[in-house]
Amino acid sequence: MSAPKVIALIAFRDEEKHLPGLFSHLRNYVDAFIAFDDNSSDTSFQIAEREPKMLGLFQRKMPSQDHHYKVQNREALLRAARRHGANWVLCCDADERFETRFLEDLRRLCSSTSATVLGLRLVAVWENLQTYRVGKAFKYVLFPAIDPKPYYRRGLLHQPWYPPQFETSKKLLGYNIYHLGSLTQKDRQERYEKFERIDPHHHHQPQGYRNIIDESNLKLQPIPSERAFRYE
Repeated sequence: MSAPKVIALIAFRDEEKHLPGLFSHLRNYVDAFIAFDDNSSDTSFQIAEREPKMLGLFQRKMPSQDHHYKVQNREALLRAARRHGANWVLCCDADERFETRFLEDLRRLCSSTSATVLGLRLVAVWENLQTYRVGKAFKYVLFPAIDPKPYYRRGLLHQPWYPPQFETSKKLLGYNIYHLGSLTQKDRQERYEKFERIDPHHHHQPQGYRNIIDESNLKLQPIPSERAFRYE
């Protein structure tokens, strides 16, 4: 039996800082990348274009608010993965890094799991690359490549990657995704201001976005060597 074909999917805008590291830390573990550049004004498109495992690269040149086309971009990527023969998709953000242990187990997970959608704990790397903020967030990132129709309504902001038909079949795994987008106080403030600008009345997240910058219950832990990730 041949190994499942795993394609990594990513949509991005102005991520020249993070894209090279994203590609390099995943390249040896996936069969290909399919990406969507949503109106970048930096060199992000050129970086993606040079990636040797890039199988398909979409580009939108239409000014819009951040995340305005998020649902459409993801749906296009999921459909493209299916057209290109993917068995499984690994969904990524440019400022995220997967625990190396998870990547080393990726093929086994795709070959043997009985769950449909697999999730990982999402932790914020905090002030240095050896420390993370303890929290309760998680993200479902790995699932079989299927026709996503019907997908989510356009204009939604915080929907998962997986198609709605998978909602009742999910499993959390004991691995981490490390979020680099909250690394410094400046990063956190910029993220907070971005989402407040996009969703000023908190229609998409009723509790608002102060959790990004709130340090009142801050608890930090070192990243154990066995839970490390590759950073470039």
